[in-house]
Amino acid sequence: MALIHDQRVHRSPKRGRGQPSKRAILVTSLAGVVAAYVNVSVLALAIGELSSDLVVEPITMAWVVTAPMLAFAVLAPTAGKLADLYGRRRVFLIGLAGCGIFAAAAAAATSALALILLRTISSVFGASTAPAGMAMISSVYPREQRAKALGYWGLAMAGGPTVGMLAGGALLDYASWRWLFILQVPLVVVAFAVAWVNLPASERAADVRFDTRGTVLLALVTGGLVFAINRAPTWGWTHPAVVALLVAAPLAAWAFVRQERTCPHPLIPVSYFRSRNFSGSMAGLLLISIAYQGGFVVLPLMMREVLDYSNGRISLV
Repeated sequence: MALIHDQRVHRSPKRGRGQPSKRAILVTSLAGVVAAYVNVSVLALAIGELSSDLVVEPITMAWVVTAPMLAFAVLAPTAGKLADLYGRRRVFLIGLAGCGIFAAAAAAATSALALILLRTISSVFGASTAPAGMAMISSVYPREQRAKALGYWGLAMAGGPTVGMLAGGALLDYASWRWLFILQVPLVVVAFAVAWVNLPASERAADVRFDTRGTVLLALVTGGLVFAINRAPTWGWTHPAVVALLVAAPLAAWAFVRQERTCPHPLIPVSYFRSRNFSGSMAGLLLISIAYQGGFVVLPLMMREVLDYSNGRISLV
């Protein structure tokens, strides 16, 4: 939302003495995104080790990947709105700090539930770096240069997890899964220090309100539906909780759309979906994400359980 509302509530800052350059803001934003998202994909590779070490079934341990993804789905637009309300620099720094603190806590987790919760909270904080960073890039680059700058941002969003997968595969072969979180902490510390020095203060939007009801409904739609699909193979598709969630999800989706249509400051303005370009892009992104994330979660399990590949070999594949 910080990006969507950028032209309305923020003016591009003029660089003066002591203010960082556009390139410094770009590099800082990219560093924060890489540090926050470096573990997104490699944790799917570690599900086997996590299940054995914490004595839990793999389908449950898969929530160490699924829950952070859900958190990002809900928190990406939410964090953007918070960046509008409280300033992009502040939200970016708090996001990095929380991401690092809870990553360190996840490294010391002694149960599957604790690990899933701590990893999810870390991702909740880390999710704020993406929309805040994108909005800061958009605010300092003129329109004719913005696409190129945001292309670098997209490269960092995809490249960070890819580098994490390559390095993490070998790490899992020779060390504990806990090092995936331990090594993330210094990356976050460096990104935080760079952001503290380089990022300028941004204006707070006085005419924007937080859509609490929309945020809750969006969480019910995404979280309830995915939880029902995840639990159905174990509990059965006729289990009361599964049936209730499958019924509640479309009702919550209807309520969410109605809320966004009537809310004066919606979390996601549904009017954007009237644009063919916007709706087509979102539909394409949905299909790409299903293939991308499905591959990262399912393929490592297949290569481990069926083909008996090592973690290093899986990460290269």
